[in-house]
Amino acid sequence: SGREVYVYFARFGICGLIMTILAGLLFYVIGYVFLRLGKRCKVQSLSDFFKLIFGKFAPIIEIVVIFSYVIVLGAMFAGFDSLQHIVFSGLDYPVLAVISAIFCVMAVLGGISKISKLNGLLLPLLLIFMGAILIFSLVGKPLSAVIRLGGVDTATMLYSFVSCLIFVCSNMFLTGFVLMKT
Repeated sequence: SGREVYVYFARFGICGLIMTILAGLLFYVIGYVFLRLGKRCKVQSLSDFFKLIFGKFAPIIEIVVIFSYVIVLGAMFAGFDSLQHIVFSGLDYPVLAVISAIFCVMAVLGGISKISKLNGLLLPLLLIFMGAILIFSLVGKPLSAVIRLGGVDTATMLYSFVSCLIFVCSNMFLTGFVLMKT
């Protein structure tokens, strides 16, 4: 979300811009590690993966991960509900959240191959929208307002680095298993 981009990156100015590049590299490296683990371990379920990695603590980790998935799902539905109130001010029922829930169920029932095909369709659209938003946000602003080069201190660099790590880890925590199954 736009708020997420601001919280993790944009508020740090040029340091945040640098950290977005680092985040992309970290996503690549950690994603590669998960893909290699998946090829080597050939786990068939989330439980198998947790038993392999965490041993006797696997049930605790599995509960934490499932709880995290439920929180993210709730946040997504709340986001759709909020979007609906902005776009369609007259609708008091969570129509967009229900529609998105139906699409989620259909995607999950389709399995990993259907989700991969869906990602193949959505990723180019997402990149087009992100590029358009970037271009529209830069139009009419002086370069100094977009990239603040002055006044970068050690604390800002440290906070932006930690923020980058939190962003990457929280996202990979929830998507690592999907990569392993792939």
